[in-house]
Amino acid sequence: MLAEACSRAAGATDSGQQITEFLLGDIQTLDLGRTFHAVIAMFAVMSYQTTNDDLAAAFRTARRHLEPGGLFIFDAWFGPAVLRVRPMDRYKFVERDGDRIIRFASPTLDVLRHTVRVDYKVLLIKDSCVLDEVDESHLMRFLFPQELAYFADQAGLHMKHLCPFMALDRKPSEEDWNVTAIMEAR
Repeated sequence: MLAEACSRAAGATDSGQQITEFLLGDIQTLDLGRTFHAVIAMFAVMSYQTTNDDLAAAFRTARRHLEPGGLFIFDAWFGPAVLRVRPMDRYKFVERDGDRIIRFASPTLDVLRHTVRVDYKVLLIKDSCVLDEVDESHLMRFLFPQELAYFADQAGLHMKHLCPFMALDRKPSEEDWNVTAIMEAR
């Protein structure tokens, strides 16, 4: 992914700004030695922090890189929706240039650990023949408002806003699997 990002950045000329630095690191231990106005962790990065220690470390890392008043913005799986709607088997078809990609997702809910293990099988099919098959497993944690506020407080952050993903104008409901959290550094 870093090689792809570097390649795309080298070819980007329309923005007027050039990205010159890409880093590989772990959200639990990263220390860049500088602070920013915002730290953004998208694509459920925080839901991949499946233990309390992992989550606490990720919050501390975010805070360490924020100026006072800076914002930590992330999305995560929303516990009330996960427990109400419940994860279920799903599949998705994508067709591209005569190829068909089929992705199967099979979840396993663990209500005591607040996790869902999603086992994926991805098939690449061309002319009714399977060209490639990939199996992956993703362990995801779903989070609740009070635990988010607690981990934020422990890391020196304050929860400013919690909303459905990309819907700043309303509160999350038991139907919203993905939420956006906005936290401010104290």
